[in-house]
Amino acid sequence: MGLFPLLAQLYDAEEAEQHKFKKLVLDTVAGDIALRSKRELIQKFIEGTLPKLDSAAEIPDSFEDFWKKERSRISVKKSISTPISSIS
Repeated sequence: MGLFPLLAQLYDAEEAEQHKFKKLVLDTVAGDIALRSKRELIQKFIEGTLPKLDSAAEIPDSFEDFWKKERSRISVKKSISTPISSIS
């Protein structure tokens, strides 16, 4: 199962079941070689962005927007921390 259907299940879950689905999502991410290194960002999306959505249908677009912002933020952070001498 892909990431978005799992996130939709988490979004739609009753409050009592949310912990179970969050664990399922994070365990699935940890077991997927392509997603494993992005676990922290996916968890940040789950905790910060997912609760603010109005419907599960918004997940793909919201995730893409979140991902672009995070990549940009990380890129800026790395360029700020790069010594001037290594840029030229």
